[in-house]
Amino acid sequence: MSKAVDRGAKWEQEWDGKYQTWAAQSPDQAKMWQQMSNQELPAGWDKDIPTFPADAKGVATRDSSARVENAVAANVPWLIGGSADLYPSTKTLINNGGDFEKDSYSGRNFHFGIREHAMAQS
Repeated sequence: MSKAVDRGAKWEQEWDGKYQTWAAQSPDQAKMWQQMSNQELPAGWDKDIPTFPADAKGVATRDSSARVENAVAANVPWLIGGSADLYPSTKTLINNGGDFEKDSYSGRNFHFGIREHAMAQS
């Protein structure tokens, strides 16, 4: 067991060195990584959230939700979303976010074939 602890400590040191090099070369990305790791939102994340005046006819919840989601996504670059095949009707798509899929990992929209796959939490 002590060998595993020693090996793990060595790997942690190696990883930390790689991280420090990367952080020095990419300070903006490192700041975002730290915010994500600390579960902190960037300053101004909520500055574009729309308001909805009282209206007897009202706005459909899925329409207002889509507008709020996209306003927040514009200011939180690591915000991702997802849906099964229902995103056209549930309006959960991050506009201009691209799709996260095999061999294309920069997208911000996940498409789940089965909604329960999205329900798992860590």
